Amino acid sequence: MATPLEAHVEAPQTAPEGAPRNPRTALVAALGDAVKAAALAGDPEAVRIAADALTRLVGLGTGDGAEVVDLAGERAKRYGSDD
Repeated sequence: MATPLEAHVEAPQTAPEGAPRNPRTALVAALGDAVKAAALAGDPEAVRIAADALTRLVGLGTGDGAEVVDLAGERAKRYGSDD
């Protein structure tokens, strides 16, 4: 038995010409367009929100931070210590 929403909304059987068949792919494309549009409009908050949703959707994490690197230690490992 169909839910009330399913009774009123029919999913298309085929995707329109050139449209992604996978709903996730379509959402990734839409969020990418939203990030671009918000950036062009000068709305950094909308960019942040759309970009966060996009990174979560594609499984890249939350974008809450970056890896901390000990630059001096890394240089010592690569090039030797200057002590």
